[in-house]
Parts: sequence; structure tokens; C-alpha cells
Amino acid sequence: YRVEGGFVEVTSEVVNFSNPDMPRSFDGRAPFENLLTSIDNLCSSLPVATGARLLRAERGLLDHPSTINTKGFESYAEGLAHLRAYSSDPFSSEDHLVPALVAMMRARALDDAFFGPSLQIGKIHEASSNPDKAIASFQEALGRAPGLRPARDAIDRLTRKSL
Repeated sequence: YRVEGGFVEVTSEVVNFSNPDMPRSFDGRAPFENLLTSIDNLCSSLPVATGARLLRAERGLLDHPSTINTKGFESYAEGLAHLRAYSSDPFSSEDHLVPALVAMMRARALDDAFFGPSLQIGKIHEASSNPDKAIASFQEALGRAPGLRPARDAIDRLTRKSL
């Protein structure tokens, strides 16, 4: 990518290894304030262009746009970094789950239409063995992105566990 003035230019090439003679190139230019929308569009187009088969949950995530609020996205990314650190060392849960929860709550407050923070908050509550709060967060994610497969699957899983 390249930033030029108030624009971001992105060029990428994807090679289909089953047919390497058919590379696909993507070029895009968008105003910097539309960067997150452009990323959503690029992510949605890659599986189609490459013929990649996605899991149902992956397709569900791509079907719903993320945020256009850069501060919300920064908080969301900070929370994801803490969750990644937690997944590599679950014994340090307090060191990572609490900051992840705080960052996700901040992201949710900054963009009340973005489903990502609510989905991740549900995962944090599930990891903390708090199924009622997890289900409530997953339902909130569904309210922000109706039909969101990962949230529906999590609610089904947690509901079956409680039976």
C-alpha cells in the first residue's frame, strides 16, 4: 500500500496455486477516511476472485461490514492483541483478558453498529466461564449483524452445554 495525500493506494496480487498461470491483481484507491470500508471490500472480494472455499463462520464474518470508526477499530485491534496473547498463554488470563475486555468495551462504545467487539466480549465471557454474559454479548452481536453465524453458533453451543 501507499499513502498519497489523503488517499491510500493498495495493490495486491493473489496466485491460485492450482492454476498459477492465472494470477489475479487487485488495485484500489480510496480516501483515507474510507480505508476500513476499502479493506472490507477487498476481504470480501478475495475468496470470490481466488475461488477459495470458506468455512460457514468465515463467510458469515465477511457478510457483515466492520467499523468505519478508526478509533473504534484501534480499540478493537488492541483487544484482539490481548486475546492473541491470552491464547498463547492461558495461564496469564488476568494479564490479558481484563485489558482485552476493556478495549472491546471501548470499541463497542465508539461504534454501536460494529458487531466485532460484542462477538469478542462474548468469547471473553465464555473463556471466563460466564455463560449468561457470553450469551447476552453474542445476542448483542446478532442485534448488530443479524444472521451472524459465529454468534448464532456460540449461542447454540452454550445453550446445549447448559442443558
